[in-house]
Order: sequence, then structure tokens, then C-alpha cells
Amino acid sequence: MKIEFTDEEGSKYSLTIEGPLSKEKMHKLIEVYEFLGGEREEEKTEVDTIFSKVCALIDEEFPASNFTTANLQEAYESKYQQPIKLTTLSTYLNRLVDQRMLKRVRIGTGYIYRKTTLSTRIPTKNSSTLIRQ
Repeated sequence: MKIEFTDEEGSKYSLTIEGPLSKEKMHKLIEVYEFLGGEREEEKTEVDTIFSKVCALIDEEFPASNFTTANLQEAYESKYQQPIKLTTLSTYLNRLVDQRMLKRVRIGTGYIYRKTTLSTRIPTKNSSTLIRQ
């Protein structure tokens, strides 16, 4: 996996990671990113939409693992103490697949999702962080 980002002063950083990626390693990568001047999108954004919550939850709970819509629903309802319909989540997941933020694989009658990018930002068209697997 290769991670590239540019700080506020225009300096470009590239990191290459070989081997299996764990949740602990992801947290270390985020720490390095923040140390070099990167900021989490949550710190900048006051937006509290369902879509932003879903994106943040995927980043937090499933940064490098597979998940289903039911897994996401359970995590959402546990964290936010609010019910959410599977159809609502499916709509948002389809949007993220269309934006190429998630990969989707059909398993039986359902789908399994996985992030295609690892980031600390809610997906935007003009993101200064580019992280590729």
C-alpha cells in the first residue's frame, strides 16, 4: 500500500507499507499523518448528517476489514443509539461504491464491502490526502 499526502506548506510525503495491515498499524499511520501536520476531517467539519456519521463509522470500525450492511447497522445503532434502516445504509453504501471509496462483492443474496482507500477524511472531491492500496 502506498500513502501520499501534501501538508499546508506544500511538502509532499509518501509512505509505502508492505505486509498485513492491522487496526493498530492504521492508528500508527494516522498518528504519523497528524504529526506531520495533517488534520482529521472531524475536527474541521461540524456537519452532523447521517451520511457523515456513516462515513466516519466506516473509517473507525472497518478501516481495513470486510463488513456487511447488517454489520454497519449494528455498529451505527450501538454508537449513536438511534435506529437506522438497512435500505438507508444500502443507499449510502451504493453512493460510496459509485465514488470508488468502497469495493462491493456479492456473496449469496447479499454484499460484502471493503474500503478501497484508507483515510482520516470523509470523502470529498478535493481531498489533500490520497491513500491507495
